[in-house]
Amino acid sequence: MTIALDSPFFYDPYQSLIVEVGQCGAPGASGASASYTNLTGNRRLWSLGGCPFNVYPYANSSVYHMGLNIVATGPVAVTNPATSVTTTTASLNGTVNARLTPTTVTFEYGLTAAYGTSVAGTPGVVTGNAATPITAGITGLLPDMTYHYRINGVNGNGTANGEDMTFVTTLPSPTISGPTPVCAGSTGNVYTTEAGYSGYIWAVSAGGSITAGGTGSDNVEVTWNTAGAQAVIVNYTNENGYAPSFTIYPVLVTSLPPQTITLENIVVARGQEQCYDANQTVTTGGAGTFLVQPMAAVDLIAGQHINMLPGTKVEQAGYLHAFVVTNCLWCSAYPVNQMVAAQPDTTNQEAMIIPFIENPPNVLFRVYPNPTTGEFTLEIDPSLAYSKTTVQIFSFLGKEVLRNEMKGMKKERFSLQDSPPGIYLVRLVCDEKTGTAKIIRK
Repeated sequence: MTIALDSPFFYDPYQSLIVEVGQCGAPGASGASASYTNLTGNRRLWSLGGCPFNVYPYANSSVYHMGLNIVATGPVAVTNPATSVTTTTASLNGTVNARLTPTTVTFEYGLTAAYGTSVAGTPGVVTGNAATPITAGITGLLPDMTYHYRINGVNGNGTANGEDMTFVTTLPSPTISGPTPVCAGSTGNVYTTEAGYSGYIWAVSAGGSITAGGTGSDNVEVTWNTAGAQAVIVNYTNENGYAPSFTIYPVLVTSLPPQTITLENIVVARGQEQCYDANQTVTTGGAGTFLVQPMAAVDLIAGQHINMLPGTKVEQAGYLHAFVVTNCLWCSAYPVNQMVAAQPDTTNQEAMIIPFIENPPNVLFRVYPNPTTGEFTLEIDPSLAYSKTTVQIFSFLGKEVLRNEMKGMKKERFSLQDSPPGIYLVRLVCDEKTGTAKIIRK
């Protein structure tokens, strides 16, 4: 490097160094040099009046001057391992040393080392001359994918990029599809989960047995031997050996009713709830009377036919619901009988059941059609339409599957399309009044 002595020089008080070199000029004599920063008091005197500077009036042939600009160093960025990695989120980590110049910090990330997405760090700007920890939470990631990322620091002195690092998002929990409810003794019930993984592990509760598929397969075939609440369980791994948590899929196994049943000389008294079922045919009346009194409720469920012969009678404010099923939703699947409308619950207990008839007294709401293939309408008493009304829907296991607020509306459509077939309880709370009704999702 060649430096011109006693030449004009652009002086910057933040990064300039001025050097004075002396030489005695005598043959064989030793030379001497001295250097000073611009902040050195006595040397600064001759820099005040002439930068760019010339030879001082008192200079001689043995003393020369030169100037150097010292370029400040840019920031330092270090990428650290990601933490809190889930199926769709992660926390990116790193450190940045600003080296005395305010530095803006970001992270880049994406499915390749080209990244493609940038997010501000926390904190977003750092100062000082020490490594400062930086984090950034990211969301909306794809499950079971490898992501590249790095930390970046930028200030007026330059840009620093941390090393490229990677993390793998976790696997999603398995989903299971398959028949429920099913009949006790039924065979060939196939349950499936996501394909394309490895290390499949299947299990069923004690009331069933695996007859095909299972280990290493994305499906399993089950025979259900015992009625009641049963379950199918699965898990798997990916090529990296990562595994999510086990998924438990509830299966309702119902007892098979008799082939036929004839209901004669039967009175379902006020306040009673009864359910009668047959695998093929249910018959009422005929040689005797089948009577449903006011405020009583009856379900008739058959696999093929329902015959209501003369002698079958439902008195006003009594309720009779007869339907044919093909999905083993027999009486044992229902905790209580089918509710179509509910009167106010003035005792803080479950509402009594009455049918929805034209202008019925004290009816809070009705739901229809019932059963439903997915969507149904909830219609409330017009006098309550402008009150704050909360609607809750629960599965037969007591899990809340929907909650909604109604105000200024007489009726509203609801959907159980994403819920499995079964029985659901609809609960309505309006001011101090409460009513419940039951609806069947076919």
